[in-house]
Amino acid sequence: MKKFFILFLMIFVTAFSFAQNKKFDKLISEFDVIEYVGHLEKKHPELFWNAVWKNNDGIRKLAEAIDKGKEAAIQAQHDLYYAQVSSAGYYQSLPINGKLQFAADSLLKYIGIRSVYDGATIQIVDFEEINAFACPNGEMYITIGAMMSEGISLEGMIGICAHEAAHFLLQHSLANAYALRNKEKKNMIIAGVVSAVDAAANAYAQANGAVGNESWDNVNERIENNIIWAGNNALKYRYKYSREQEIEADIIAYRFLEHMGLGGEHYINALKTIGYENDAYYNDTSDHPTTEFRVKLLEYLGKKRIPQDDMR
Repeated sequence: MKKFFILFLMIFVTAFSFAQNKKFDKLISEFDVIEYVGHLEKKHPELFWNAVWKNNDGIRKLAEAIDKGKEAAIQAQHDLYYAQVSSAGYYQSLPINGKLQFAADSLLKYIGIRSVYDGATIQIVDFEEINAFACPNGEMYITIGAMMSEGISLEGMIGICAHEAAHFLLQHSLANAYALRNKEKKNMIIAGVVSAVDAAANAYAQANGAVGNESWDNVNERIENNIIWAGNNALKYRYKYSREQEIEADIIAYRFLEHMGLGGEHYINALKTIGYENDAYYNDTSDHPTTEFRVKLLEYLGKKRIPQDDMR
């Protein structure tokens, strides 16, 4: 019995590992930038960011949608504008540590993001928690807790900055708002179809004497609920990055450290220092990947063999 259990456990672990690696391979295939940066001259951040920006499918599709004047893209721009206006007071009230601005400026200069976006800034916030975040306009913030953490090396901090830089450079906030506006439109279509079927079924039932006129009150209520669901389901996480965007920024940060000759493992260690405490709040359907998943994906990425053509 014991041998059977061990054998079953081995089969289960192997199957789970295979399934997870398959998921990793799909994400890496979609978001890895090694094809564009692997052949570049090392330690030139301006070359790295320029290649990332010019070869990103997400930015290209977003730009095309805006150029064509697609309704969802225009709505997304409005959403982002109002979000920035409404949150301006919060960012203006942040307790900025001016004494450490030299360190922030050094990080900004090292990552070289101003070579493609000269409006980028980094500021240190007097919060004890370990955190970093970026605004769509290129303003990046790092907490004093992250800066002073013994578990985050200078290389790891550079990786964190590269992660945040990827978010605003690739316009992840706008892209997410656009995706959710499209989802809202799709939900409205679904809600309309469901409501039409509901109404038709009720009309048929009424014509055959199965229900009375009062049944239309129930139908109208369900239609109203369908419309509310369609809007709320799409707009719930409007101003958060998606799981895929977080993973894309992670991979870019890892590759940036490699490009600068520092080693992507420093970014992995920084993620481990941030910790897994919040992982309990996320699952496969959440809008944010767990830190454990992000770490394992990057460790898997580090073990993958890079084709020689990408290492010219």
